[in-house]
Amino acid sequence: MVSIILTIIVGFIIGVISTSQLRRENYQLSYQDIPYLQVFLNSFSLNYWYFFLLWLVGIIPLGFIIAYFIIYFKSFMEGVTFGIIVKSSGLFGVATFIKFGFLELFLIFPLLYYVGYQSLKLSFRGKDMLNSKSNYFKVIIVATIFIVIYALLICIKFNFVEAKYE
Repeated sequence: MVSIILTIIVGFIIGVISTSQLRRENYQLSYQDIPYLQVFLNSFSLNYWYFFLLWLVGIIPLGFIIAYFIIYFKSFMEGVTFGIIVKSSGLFGVATFIKFGFLELFLIFPLLYYVGYQSLKLSFRGKDMLNSKSNYFKVIIVATIFIVIYALLICIKFNFVEAKYE
């Protein structure tokens, strides 16, 4: 559905634009010694609730309204993150965002599209789709696997980084 891609793009762009009124802040990144299990659990839980809720509202007949809001909000927050990083680091912020956000761009956004599409499809078609041979439960299983992989890659690839205001 083109509407999902447009919602993701518009949410991201509005998130970036919304940071234009913020004054420039300088942040210093410092590495913290935090157990990998805690990093994994934080990374998993921060993303899983979006997808679980998005999956859940697909069962509701008017859940498509909430689904579009969830898709918009998730992409909006990525846009805000990108805007703040660019604002604090200038052009180097793009490289920083790509370095720390490429997993979001290549794992989370496609997953957001997939779960959003399935949720909207079920919400629009309703009971007919649940009665057919499609298995909606597989959607949340796939999402869980992708988020576990994402959280593991965060633990493996990156040390925990904490931004501190200078």
